[in-house]
Amino acid sequence: MAENSASSPATPIPAVTALTGNNVSLQYASLVSINAATLIPIKLSRGGNYASWRSQFSNLLFGYDLMGYVEGTYPCPAETMVKTGETTESVNPDRKIWLCQDRLVLQAIQASLAGNIALLISSCQTSADAWSKLETTFANKSHIRMLTLLSTLMKVVTMALTQYCRVPLLLRMPTT
Repeated sequence: MAENSASSPATPIPAVTALTGNNVSLQYASLVSINAATLIPIKLSRGGNYASWRSQFSNLLFGYDLMGYVEGTYPCPAETMVKTGETTESVNPDRKIWLCQDRLVLQAIQASLAGNIALLISSCQTSADAWSKLETTFANKSHIRMLTLLSTLMKVVTMALTQYCRVPLLLRMPTT
């Protein structure tokens, strides 16, 4: 790929892995580096934009086949493995590739957060940990907001016209 990575929103990076003894085993994989600032027009902030941010980020991860990293459905491979036909364990080259890709996903998540939110996940070591922490912090507020709106809309039948006209205002109110 001859493009400059600064202008490219996501760049495959060749990875060299697995040093075993005196033999150097080269294994190439396409790692995906995501330029979140280019691909996601908003940063997650405390202003109630979690649902929108999550939707955009999820679509991005799905598009690059990386959702398994944040959902935990593509777990980190074992540190060692036994090759077919051998009895001794050796370093698992897939682990190094997984760790590199997971850190690139974690970096993309961090880059898409406002400064005060980035501090929440600064101690996270994996993208799944960061994703989970953000979900725990923000999803409940979004869920509560949704339930409040649903409750308000369910009362529409019994509302007077003046109350009914206020419903669109409730829908536009940001969450805190």
